[in-house]
Amino acid sequence: MDKQDQPSKKTTLILMIAAIVLGVLGIAKYMIDANHQSNHDTTNQSIGTPTLLMHGYGGSVKSEQYFAHRFEKEGITKKPIIADVTSNGHVTLKGKIPKNEKHPVVLINLRDNENGDYKQNALWIKNVLNALQQKYQFDQFNMVTHSMSNLSFSYYMLQYSNNPDLPTLHKEVNIAGTFNGIIGINDEPGKVELNEDGKPNRMTDEYVDLLNLRKNKTYPKVEVLNIYGNVEDGTNSDERVTNASSKSLRYLLEGNTKSYKEVMIKGKGGQHSQLHENPKVAQQLIDFLWK
Repeated sequence: MDKQDQPSKKTTLILMIAAIVLGVLGIAKYMIDANHQSNHDTTNQSIGTPTLLMHGYGGSVKSEQYFAHRFEKEGITKKPIIADVTSNGHVTLKGKIPKNEKHPVVLINLRDNENGDYKQNALWIKNVLNALQQKYQFDQFNMVTHSMSNLSFSYYMLQYSNNPDLPTLHKEVNIAGTFNGIIGINDEPGKVELNEDGKPNRMTDEYVDLLNLRKNKTYPKVEVLNIYGNVEDGTNSDERVTNASSKSLRYLLEGNTKSYKEVMIKGKGGQHSQLHENPKVAQQLIDFLWK
């Protein structure tokens, strides 16, 4: 081998090592930039006040579709997204809220839709809000609940409303609220009466728990719309929940809200499950939340 060839081999080796180092550095920079861009995309998008819809016992996202379609038809929102919650509380957001969306709508879907543990359900609501906060920027939210989810959200407010890391409740709509009992379980038509202040003469264990909402006065000064049905068959109920049970909400929140309004839906459209398919109820939501 010619000695004159040796420097060229060393030079080649040095160049190869330099190329490898530069390649590794380039890949590392690409991964860092991609991760930074991903974080930027998921945490820096500002949106308007989101409205969350939550179904009742045994329901699903299908229970919320009628309202969602009405909101789209009225031009309130472009396309609702779904917050899918597994039985262990993991939340997956399906869909993407468009940039500059003024009235985003989120449909909550609980896989474990027969879980009667209200505190557990309250934690899942918190998980949904946390998942939304990881992807979008917003300071407050609206909540629309039907049937059992009314109690779940009441427990959420009892447990987490003072958490400074969570968004603040702005407006609340309660539909067919089971605040003080369910017919056939812990209530019957005519069993509970409300005095002039809205205080029930009989209280379920859950209602006693929720009295702390009134006692602690931690409820934010929000606007509340309480919608309930009366099928006019003499029971003063929607066949599943008595009007007295639904109207018991007033005593829990009295003095702690900016406004409180009750709306009775009469006739067949006031039946418990029909309330979330009722055009009158949908219009009440639209007028209250956005008009």
